[in-house]
Amino acid sequence: MLKLNHHPKLFKVFVLFVFFQFLLFFPFKEIGLINFTSSVPRGFYFFDDGQITKNDYVAVLNMYNYPLVKKIIAVPGDKYVLSLSGVYINDVLIGKYNGGPTVNIDEGILKKNEYIVLGENVKSYDSRHFGKLSVNDLLKLKRFCKGK
Repeated sequence: MLKLNHHPKLFKVFVLFVFFQFLLFFPFKEIGLINFTSSVPRGFYFFDDGQITKNDYVAVLNMYNYPLVKKIIAVPGDKYVLSLSGVYINDVLIGKYNGGPTVNIDEGILKKNEYIVLGENVKSYDSRHFGKLSVNDLLKLKRFCKGK
């Protein structure tokens, strides 16, 4: 078995790895979270108790119990189409289908407390994959600190 105390460089790499895993996968449940992905602008986001509106950033509470940061692109009353050709909101193409493993094909008018989210990266895991979301699946965020 490898002993880390005999390999100081390996120990430092291990400590840094654990630290960054902590930052990446541990949301700051009381105040906000840090986004390191290219799905939306990188940076620190505070939780915000306000009402969700179009173009807001939100944390999508997913099956892995780690929030995904996405942008609201459609709100109640908007017409939407989720198809293999892309995401249309009020008959305007907003995002093309990114060729991921699953696609949620659906269309209609968003009801009260229903939203569509997209990431800014074409490969983002968002409503193209999991469809419309309930307000109960979302936490509004306010961007505080910008990353690169």
